[in-house]
Amino acid sequence: ELTEEKYEFDSDQIKQVLINLLTNACEATEDSNLKEVTVRLYLNDNKLNIEINDSGSGIKSENLNKLFVPFFTTKKIGKGTGLGLAISYGIVKMHKGNIEVKSTVGGGSTFTVQLPIQQEIKKIMTEEMLEWN
Repeated sequence: ELTEEKYEFDSDQIKQVLINLLTNACEATEDSNLKEVTVRLYLNDNKLNIEINDSGSGIKSENLNKLFVPFFTTKKIGKGTGLGLAISYGIVKMHKGNIEVKSTVGGGSTFTVQLPIQQEIKKIMTEEMLEWN
């Protein structure tokens, strides 16, 4: 469980990021035959990586660099404000983290949130992740 005491995150804000990304991923699969969203947690160096992958239609390359700009949206009118990813980006940066996106038109998208963790926290998380498997 991601708690502020163990990981020094504002858990409500990180939950908001995850809600935004998962909502987008689910919406991206609406017109897809294969409706699949996967979430993967893993440690890399001193970072917690949260990877959200969808089987949606993907994002055009010309839109990738605009995704985190406030009010930019590729959704139909009335379906989105263009604020979810901008807010998520701000929250992740405030936590000294990073958010990346990889996408292939027709092949879905993967958003990866990277959050820094301290060395002693890394040990605890590694033990907990081993218990999950």
